[in-house]
Amino acid sequence: MSVVLEDVHINSLMPGEITRLVLQKKNSERVSVFIEGEFAFGLYKETVLQNGLCKGKVLSAVEIAQLQEEDGFLAARAYAFRLLNMRAQTNAGLRKKILGKGFPEDIADQVVAQLEERGFLNDAAYARQFAAERSRIKKHGAARIRMDLMKKGIRREVIEEALQKMLKPDEALEAARALARKQWRKMMREPDKQKRRKRLFDFLIRRGYDAHIAGKILREGPPEGEEPNT
Repeated sequence: MSVVLEDVHINSLMPGEITRLVLQKKNSERVSVFIEGEFAFGLYKETVLQNGLCKGKVLSAVEIAQLQEEDGFLAARAYAFRLLNMRAQTNAGLRKKILGKGFPEDIADQVVAQLEERGFLNDAAYARQFAAERSRIKKHGAARIRMDLMKKGIRREVIEEALQKMLKPDEALEAARALARKQWRKMMREPDKQKRRKRLFDFLIRRGYDAHIAGKILREGPPEGEEPNT
């Protein structure tokens, strides 16, 4: 079916001689191509230069289809760069966004592969930065960070390496203590001591700390003078 669709697409293209090449006013990276005096299609300037397009050159329908396919890659890459200029992206996340914009899978794969090869995409660096920020700012533990990174499509081995480098056991314990100090104060309205302890334990687990750290925090108890004698 895809072959038929490709044939229909090619047959719908009008071959002929390029009569004008005009730089577009709204986007200086795009060029309007006129064939036999009529506007035919737009291309990126890079596509025009790489393929030696000029006035007087005759294009077949197949050649036009190839130019548009090549131009689709540049359009997808330009979209990817706009996303990267806003914030860092993961390989899987960027690929999903390119597909969501309507580009075909092979184009999305080519763009991601090229950007990764050139250093614009780096899942390992992304995971390290994400782990460090979530630990420092939101006080998330390893389990929560691991889950969030997996949702972003980062490979498990990359995640584990990032966690090992960025989250030291003593740092995780201290972050859990800082969270617990705030939670103890909020839980003072609960008169039942066991319920307070269970709520704090569950809270730390949700934040991504393992049972060992959560248990240690409970054994240490609240800051002095902050737990009523009930």
